[in-house]
Amino acid sequence: VTWRMTGDRNRLLYSGEYRGRSGVQNFFTNMARTFVWTEFTPLDVLLEERTTLTGQKETRVVARVAQTGKATFTGRELKQDFVYMFTVGANGRIRSFEGFYNT
Repeated sequence: VTWRMTGDRNRLLYSGEYRGRSGVQNFFTNMARTFVWTEFTPLDVLLEERTTLTGQKETRVVARVAQTGKATFTGRELKQDFVYMFTVGANGRIRSFEGFYNT
């Protein structure tokens, strides 16, 4: 699995690319060190089932989410929409994740 969060690593400490199960665990550990989230509200969810060029079936899930949280280092509140894109294989396992936010 590939887990990627866009952003400036100086402003969003958990941004970057993470690989494998341990990488995903590191992503969530880094995120928990950075923010305490108090709101997570899905606003839109889009699904697309498709077949890859290699003939594999997968589902793309795109969600726009309103999030509110507090930065652990500064105490400042962040309220912003994020867009998350997941690719899920035919076996139901997440193959990739990409997160986007307005910088």
